[in-house]
Amino acid sequence: MAVTFIRGEKVRCHLEVRDEDGVLTDPTSAAVSIYDPLGSKVITSAALSKDVTGIYNGSSTIASTWIRGRYRVVFEVVVPTSVNVYAEEQFDLEVLPE
Repeated sequence: MAVTFIRGEKVRCHLEVRDEDGVLTDPTSAAVSIYDPLGSKVITSAALSKDVTGIYNGSSTIASTWIRGRYRVVFEVVVPTSVNVYAEEQFDLEVLPE
């Protein structure tokens, strides 16, 4: 189920990275990209901030130029085992009448 936002609000991204035993671990790198409903990137590989081991967060304000529809949030993570991991979430953007 997607969450709905309106222009000007912040989209907050939260990522937990765990090893095969479920223990929080730090990746070599962690970034997030956001794609609009047409498949174009509106945020490209933005770095995530580390809170504590294995917990990363980021945010972006929804620009006035973003169109209405369902957006994809793609996490790009490289873990110490040199395996690239991708996770995906979605959110909806509702455009309010002016």
